Amino acid sequence: MNTFDASILAYFNSFARTSQYFELFVWELSENHLLKGAIPLTLLWFFWFHKKETNEAASSLLREQVIITILSCFASIFIGRVLALTLPFRPRPITNMALHFVIPHGIGYRAFDGMSSFPSDHATFMFSLATGIWLMSEGTGFFVLLYVSFFTLLPRIYLGLHHPTDILAGAIVGILTALILNKIKKIRTLLVKPLIVWSAKFPALFYTLFFLSTYEMASMFDNIRNLYHVALQIIQ
Repeated sequence: MNTFDASILAYFNSFARTSQYFELFVWELSENHLLKGAIPLTLLWFFWFHKKETNEAASSLLREQVIITILSCFASIFIGRVLALTLPFRPRPITNMALHFVIPHGIGYRAFDGMSSFPSDHATFMFSLATGIWLMSEGTGFFVLLYVSFFTLLPRIYLGLHHPTDILAGAIVGILTALILNKIKKIRTLLVKPLIVWSAKFPALFYTLFFLSTYEMASMFDNIRNLYHVALQIIQ
């Protein structure tokens, strides 16, 4: 392990098991879908319905950016999974016996066995989301960056679910994905603008799918992942 990861993990782990209630709170932060995902995602709904009455073009641009942000979140998760499956396997700190990691209260090994920690799915997704929101509103985006850093990502380092460089690599993937997709004009032409038209023509179907998409994003696609693992077990 590199010195950067080792020093930060050692610092956080030095506080392990000093307070059971604090660590249960940190664990809840890492697992609670409302706190770690749903709160920042509600901002996409806010910007979608945030009408600028004096500037219809600005309102339309906001809706385009909302859709691009959702697409970038999906794309960043896909890229992160491809990297995790193709790059050399990296055990999570909590499962790496060589680190002698002191396990905080309320967490065990089994849920994370067999899963490479590099890069962090949470970081790729959350930083893609935060970057998309930042492009809509710098002040709101800065708040989201701080929120996801302290309430979503730092707990995962403290609990030994990720190395700091897992988070940094995921952040880079998420930020670059959001920036690139926002700059590609063909995406707006081929995907985004037709979806805007479709949302006006078939609002019931559009908002149903919009809700389902953000619901799964808030849970980090846990339901889809669970269905995938169950299907694999049935097939095997």
